[in-house]
Amino acid sequence: MPDQTPHDHDLIVTVHDEDDGSVYHLSAEPEPLVKVVVDDLYANYLHRERREDDRLRCEANGDDVFAHLDERLRQYEETHCRGLVWDFAGGQGGA
Repeated sequence: MPDQTPHDHDLIVTVHDEDDGSVYHLSAEPEPLVKVVVDDLYANYLHRERREDDRLRCEANGDDVFAHLDERLRQYEETHCRGLVWDFAGGQGGA
C-alpha cells in the first residue's frame, strides 16, 4: 500500500503579498532550486508574469530572493533565509 502521508522533509515557504495582504504557503521539496518555488508562486498564486521591478525579499534579513534563484531550497534556507518567509511587492511595470 503506498504511503499517503505528507513527506516530513517538505519545506514550507510562506509568502506575504504586500499588495493585497494575502498570505501563501507553498510546500516544496528541499532539493529543487529556489527558481522552481518562485515560478510556482507566480504561476499558481500570483497568476501573472514576473516584472523587472517586482520585489521578493526574505523577511528575516531583507535579502533579495531573486539573487538566489540557482541555489537549492534547503541550502538557501540554511545559509540565507531561515524560516523561508518572504515578502512580495509587485512592480508597477509601465512604459
